Order: sequence, then structure tokens, then C-alpha cells
Amino acid sequence: MIVMNKNTKTSAGLTAFAEAEQEMRKRFSHVPIDTKSFLRPLKRCSLKDCKGICCYDGVYLEKGGDRVIEKIVARERDFFKDLGLNLPDKVITEDLWLDGSVEKKTSVRPRAFSKNVVVYPAHFNDTACVFLKEDGQCGLQMLAETRGQHSWYYKPLGCWLHPIHLESEGKDLIILEDEKTDSCRSDGYVGYVTCTPCGSTYTGGALAYEVLREELKFLGKILNRNLVKEIKEGTGR
Repeated sequence: MIVMNKNTKTSAGLTAFAEAEQEMRKRFSHVPIDTKSFLRPLKRCSLKDCKGICCYDGVYLEKGGDRVIEKIVARERDFFKDLGLNLPDKVITEDLWLDGSVEKKTSVRPRAFSKNVVVYPAHFNDTACVFLKEDGQCGLQMLAETRGQHSWYYKPLGCWLHPIHLESEGKDLIILEDEKTDSCRSDGYVGYVTCTPCGSTYTGGALAYEVLREELKFLGKILNRNLVKEIKEGTGR
């Protein structure tokens, strides 16, 4: 079932990405949510096992995200160095998105995931976001926690949202895509969301909206919606 929201309240300042947050609120506050998709069984991944492979190719950034990241690094480079993250001069790069457009994303460095992760998708390359520590922890998240902010304050929106999508088949929609609807597919690339441990279907796992409760609550704060409630009402839970 797909549910529409009619809430018109506003909110701000939940992340360091003010421009992207505002755009997200403007665009997605009233889009439908595919409630049934959040009944798919999932299991929380373990960094001990997956090493943070969802960060393998860096993260594509929302509007203005590149400038935010660059300012953070200019101010906190010593903090990252103390974490063991010797960041390159350029922490932002450009790459082609699936539709052929050139988009900003975090830079990457070589990482031997395929040798150190038991199940590593063959179409994923051996790179990691420059903010990913060897143990799979995110340097940006550690910075936020150290500075007394919410854990996701400095993390790009696409990072903490994963595996939730705000678009599917070219339409704005809050959805948990599955193996058939995974939109990150192209010739030779069989998917992204459902190829990561936290996004793949796990038989016997918990309902996705329960596993992703914190992500849904945080997204709901940005959009001024109670997404968990919407899912429960839409699925008769």
C-alpha cells in the first residue's frame, strides 16, 4: 500500500547539510510512502563482517554537500589524522551517475574488500570512501559523536538513509527497493542496495521498518512526518 502525507509543518538544522536538508524537505514532505516495501525482512549488518562495504565507491552528494564536506575537512583535518585517516588534498571528486550525468561524490582510495570480506559482490570494485576507517567505522560519524552532535550530523544524507530510497523508477517515492526494483542497475551492474548486507533480503529477519526504525525516525524529523506510524497504518500493523 502507498500512503500520502498531508503534514505541513517545517523543521531545520538537523544535519550540517542545510541546503540539501531544505531541498529534501521541500521535495519529499508530501510524497507517498510504499508501506508494503518496508515489510521485507532485513538484518542489521555487522561491521566486523562487512567492513563497511556500502561505502565502497564513496557517496554521491546532494546539492551543496561538496562544500560542506570541504569546510569540515578544512576545520577538522587533524581530527581525522588522529583517527588514522590521512585524507587526500581533494576529498571531493566527480563521477558519472547511472543516467550519464556528472555528479559530485566523496573521493575514494584502494581497499582490498574482495580479499577481506567473505561475500563481496563481483561488480563492486576494491575502493573505499576516504572517510571509511579500516574497521568499517565512518570518520564523519565519529567526528559528530565527539563534537556532541547527532551521530549522523556530518554524514551525507545518502549514507545514513541507506538502504532507504526517496525515488524509484523516476518517481519521488519513499521506498525500500528489493531485488526486482533495485534502481541502481545498468549494463554489467546488477544492483547496489540489495547487494549490501544491510539492504539484502534476510529470510527469518525482522520487518524492515523495525530494523530501520532509527533511519525512518530521523528522516521523519526532517520531513515532519511519523513514517513508522504511516507504515503501520498502511499495512494494518
